[in-house]
Amino acid sequence: MIVKRTVNSTDLIVECDQSLKPAAEDVVKKLESLHREGLALHDGVRIRFGWSVLTLRAEDHSLRVCEPAFDRDPFHDVNPTIDVTLRVLVSQVRVLKRVGESGTDVSFEEFLLVRNGALEAPSIFLRRQNRASDQDSGWFAGDLDHIESAGGDLTPIRVYELLHRRPEVLQALALPIGYTVVMPGGEISQIFDANGNDRWI
Repeated sequence: MIVKRTVNSTDLIVECDQSLKPAAEDVVKKLESLHREGLALHDGVRIRFGWSVLTLRAEDHSLRVCEPAFDRDPFHDVNPTIDVTLRVLVSQVRVLKRVGESGTDVSFEEFLLVRNGALEAPSIFLRRQNRASDQDSGWFAGDLDHIESAGGDLTPIRVYELLHRRPEVLQALALPIGYTVVMPGGEISQIFDANGNDRWI
């Protein structure tokens, strides 16, 4: 499905699955708003959009909105559709609405820390702490069945790597600092805020 909008005599093209049309329209509205604020829309412009970065590419007298090529090299390559970006954003918004939070974005290029290969465990927990650096998302992932084990190896991985290793984790990553997420069997069962209150009710 294609959403097309003319902004300052230039056609903007957003292509994605039909189910993501409302989110695609939000992208176009955001670009229109940025243009009104003074951003020149042209080939090569990059715009932060939630956890992702969208890039405008010239195409037949139009500008196509592209997303990082998460299946290849997301730092240098782009894909002409934005399904991955929008699916993750829609899932994050769904979680935030359920717990009643506005959220804090995490970026695809940031790191989260994984203890003892927890991403391969059947059940995991996630906790967001203060960032240790600009590239740190603040997120930590551990094995729910060995939660008492404080030692072991901590491995940093990029957020976008979750798309291939543990995609269900991405829905939780816009939760604010201090939140803990419990995911037995790959599904969210509890989300605790910084005060220990279960918000997943």
